[in-house]
Amino acid sequence: MIPSLTRRHFIRNSAAAGLGLAAVGRARAASPNNKLNIACIGLGGQMQTDLQQVCALGHIVVAVCDVDKGRLDFTRKERGAEIQAAKFYTDYRQLLEKEKSVDAVIIATPDHWHAMICSAAIQAGKHVYCEKPLAHTVGEARALAGLAKRSKVVTQT
Repeated sequence: MIPSLTRRHFIRNSAAAGLGLAAVGRARAASPNNKLNIACIGLGGQMQTDLQQVCALGHIVVAVCDVDKGRLDFTRKERGAEIQAAKFYTDYRQLLEKEKSVDAVIIATPDHWHAMICSAAIQAGKHVYCEKPLAHTVGEARALAGLAKRSKVVTQT
């Protein structure tokens, strides 16, 4: 008997695996272990699941970011062993500026921040997985798609 699989679980697991496979192929092809250095921005409930999937795939979480220090503390407590190498930030701009080893960024902030943070990550040359919605307008989505194409990074929503 096949266990019950919800649409949400299928999409979540597919997205995490898709990010890993797509970015590994382009970002770290020369790496001996093909593990990605991941940064996570926005540490609410959705990111906790994303973090679990990233760690299960064997990638390295090098940085996490949230404006709410309570969420940073919660993540440190709940995921301590899995993200022991991670640096903690309250400003995504500082994370993107300081963490040069990051290959890919996962964005799970409140919706109105998605396009802005995604744009900053792409401009920093990072591959991006962003929770939906990517943008509030078709124009924003097209601008991000063009930016990603010009920057030659992998993006997924």
